Amino acid sequence: MSTHSQARIEPFLPSEWGNTELEALGAFPAPMNNVLAGWRENRVIPGAFAVCTFAHHPAMAKAFLTFNAYAAKGSTLSPRTCELLILRLSWLLKCEYAFVRHIAAGKRAGMSDEDIERIQAGPDAPGWDSFDADLLRAVDEMQRDTCISDATWARLAARLDTQQLLDLIFVVGCYWSVSMMMNNCHLPLEASATPLPADARARMLGSTMP
Repeated sequence: MSTHSQARIEPFLPSEWGNTELEALGAFPAPMNNVLAGWRENRVIPGAFAVCTFAHHPAMAKAFLTFNAYAAKGSTLSPRTCELLILRLSWLLKCEYAFVRHIAAGKRAGMSDEDIERIQAGPDAPGWDSFDADLLRAVDEMQRDTCISDATWARLAARLDTQQLLDLIFVVGCYWSVSMMMNNCHLPLEASATPLPADARARMLGSTMP
C-alpha cells in the first residue's frame, strides 16, 4: 500500500547485471535504458527500484516485460487513454509508486494538472467529458466487480473497436500486476522522485471504492 522506506526485496543493482539480466530487461528497453543512463551518471531516477526488482527474476521479467512493453507502447489505445487508465488504477490500488511515476507520462500525453486531480476523485468528478468519465468508470468497475457493467461497456463500444476494448482490459490487467508487485515488495520512491503531497497521500490511503 503506497510507498515504504525499506523494500522487502533489495534492488538488484545494474553493476551486478550480466547478459541474462540485460536480455530479460531488454524486453522493455526504455525503462532499462533510463536506469542504466541514470546509473552511469551516479543518480537514481524514478522507476529504478521497479526495474532492479524485476532483475532478480530474468525468466519472469522477460515474459512479463514483453507484455508490459505492448501495454505501454504498442496498444491500439491512445497514450492519453492508457495513462488515464493507469493513473486511476494505481490510485484505487493505493500504489503511490506507480501513480507518481505516471503523472509525468500523463502530462506528456496531454493531461493537465486539473486532470490529475480529477482522476483522484473519479469518474463522477465535475469536468470530465463523457468518454473520459467512462474510461475511469470502467477501471472502477473492473477493480470493484471484476467486470465492466453492461451500460459502461455499451457506451465505450460506441467509441472503441474490438481491439481497443480488449486492449483496455489488458492495459488495466497489466498495470494491476505491476502495482501489486510494487505494493507487495514495498518499493520506496527514489530520492529523485517527487512524492505526493501529504494531503493527496492521505486521500489515497483513505480512499474506498464507490
